[in-house]
Amino acid sequence: MSTNKTHYSWLLVGLALLFQFTSHANTPKLKFEQDRKVLLQKIKTINQILAQTESKRKTNTGQLAALNKKIETNNLLIKSLTQELKVINQQLTQQTQRLTTLQTELAQLKKEYARILFLGAKSMRDINVLVFIFSADSFQTLLQRLRATKQYAKIRKTHFAEIRKVELQLRSQRIELEKQVRRKKLLLQERQKEQQDFNLLKRKQNEVILDLEKQHGNLVKELNQQNAAIKHLDKLISDIVKKEIIEQAAPITENKSTSKAPITATRPNFKPITAARAKELALQFTQNRGKLPWPVKNGFISNKFGIRMHPVFHNVQIENLGIDIQTQEKSTVYSIFAGVVKTISFVPGMNQIVIIQHGDYHTVYAKLSTIHVKVGQQVQIQEPLGVIYTDKNGVSELQLQIWKGMQKLNPAIWLAKQPTQ
Repeated sequence: MSTNKTHYSWLLVGLALLFQFTSHANTPKLKFEQDRKVLLQKIKTINQILAQTESKRKTNTGQLAALNKKIETNNLLIKSLTQELKVINQQLTQQTQRLTTLQTELAQLKKEYARILFLGAKSMRDINVLVFIFSADSFQTLLQRLRATKQYAKIRKTHFAEIRKVELQLRSQRIELEKQVRRKKLLLQERQKEQQDFNLLKRKQNEVILDLEKQHGNLVKELNQQNAAIKHLDKLISDIVKKEIIEQAAPITENKSTSKAPITATRPNFKPITAARAKELALQFTQNRGKLPWPVKNGFISNKFGIRMHPVFHNVQIENLGIDIQTQEKSTVYSIFAGVVKTISFVPGMNQIVIIQHGDYHTVYAKLSTIHVKVGQQVQIQEPLGVIYTDKNGVSELQLQIWKGMQKLNPAIWLAKQPTQ
């Protein structure tokens, strides 16, 4: 009997470990599913942006940027699927080993239980239970025999129920194991499909690059125009910031003028920002590094901050003073932080621009088609500023810059990371 209890105890421990493992195994599964859902949504958005650029007959760098991003995202999806398959293989191996162990233990438990039944039946074969109970030579012995008979019947019933319970649990685990095997098969098929898509995208990328190389003259012209636009915008922002630095350094004098204040100063959201409020905004902006919302609802960084090689002409370096975010046509552009609209202007090659001051910081939103705010207006975080501009190639791309004084900062570091980044 003690051997039987020992085996049964080990069986329960094994089952507890198996169920605990199954519970924990669901955690990475959920994470992989969430990551895959996000990546598929990103691919869907990129496809929409890509379709917008492909609607124009002429191959363009915006189309190449969208293709590059789609390849990058597709590659992340393949890596995620590969990692999930690796985890499933580990789970299948561990579950199979545990099931084999438990099946062995269960078989041993059944064998020993059968032995108990056999010995019990053999010892009671020639004895009538009632005669056995009432032939006791004392009342105390009678009670002991009665309790022993009841206990034996209870043990038989309990052990049978326990064996039945374990059998059902093992059956449930086999079903779960079969589900994992089917899931593995589906993931393998999905990874194969994504790999095929990846290969097609790489071929298309090469075709686009070859086509763009044939447009050497036009691309050089566009590059020169972009450089001129960047210099124009850079000078505009620099002049604004320098002027503010000079004004802040100048001694404050009492204004005794009796002339009326501008009408805008008395309108809602047009009250002048105090020095204390400007300092507070700058501090809050600093504290939100890496947490600022994106200026568009959907999109991806098509051109990174700083100096890099041209995507087509690998012997040409280009510099970006901010980041370019490619998005969908007619997308709304939002303020990434509370502040005051400092400047609204038009820069050739950059179209409409909005500059917002946040104390010592400035954020610049270029390549807008329409503007929804006015100079001097106080805006809140994620307040609509205008609508994105779409160029002749069907590219809708926002230029975002962040300045602290005269220092240009990388906006990608300040924006909140998108899922799977």
